Amino acid sequence: MVFICIIMQHIHNTVFSSSNVFAKQQVIVKAKHRFLVQHASYSFERAVNCHFVTLYVTDFK
Repeated sequence: MVFICIIMQHIHNTVFSSSNVFAKQQVIVKAKHRFLVQHASYSFERAVNCHFVTLYVTDFK
């Protein structure tokens, strides 16, 4: 009986520790994705703004 409980505890710990590692990896992937999306949109805004400023200044010369 005790041996079965030890085996069940080991299985429980193994299953939940591996799912916990997967969850941590997912959090890291989501954080990286969020950072890249925010950085890309910021870079795009600056590129578009610089482009329009250049066009605006060029038209008045």
